[in-house]
Amino acid sequence: MRKGSGWGKPKNRLDSVGFTLIELLVVMIIMGVLALVAMPRYTKSVETSKADQAVAQLRLISNAHRMWSLDNNGGWLPAWGFDTNALCNVTTCPSPGTASCAILIGCNYLGPQDWQSASYRYLICNPAGGAGECCNIAGVIACAARQDTTASPCAPGPAWCTWGYRIDQNGVVTVINGAPVPPS
Repeated sequence: MRKGSGWGKPKNRLDSVGFTLIELLVVMIIMGVLALVAMPRYTKSVETSKADQAVAQLRLISNAHRMWSLDNNGGWLPAWGFDTNALCNVTTCPSPGTASCAILIGCNYLGPQDWQSASYRYLICNPAGGAGECCNIAGVIACAARQDTTASPCAPGPAWCTWGYRIDQNGVVTVINGAPVPPS
């Protein structure tokens, strides 16, 4: 060993610069592959939590509909969607024959929400059946179907774009198009 050269000391300036370009490219490729694997799982977990939130909201709507039915001699509201905030989020109890969502919110069976930016479209169903979308089965009093919004886009293709839920008169939740089964 020559005088002045010891273990771990660089021989010249180029040996102490840092990582090589190849090493950095390998790390970037590994990170890209990991992100590619993780992103679909992350997206599905986000959609599953939106679905859980939709079921919770749907339970509130169905309970409000059942309470209204009990207060009105067993009558049911006509099928109606929670489409716009202006139509549904009223502050006074309207007369029968107006929007069902306005009756539930205006008569204080249900609190106002931002219905337009929700990930799911909610509908009040008449248990006699016959209404479109997810209310087309007898006995269903409320349902929710995934909708495409600017806040929650649903590009064509993913399975969760067709998810939905129904609640019958007994409070039993059924899934539509392979949606995750909600907790009891």
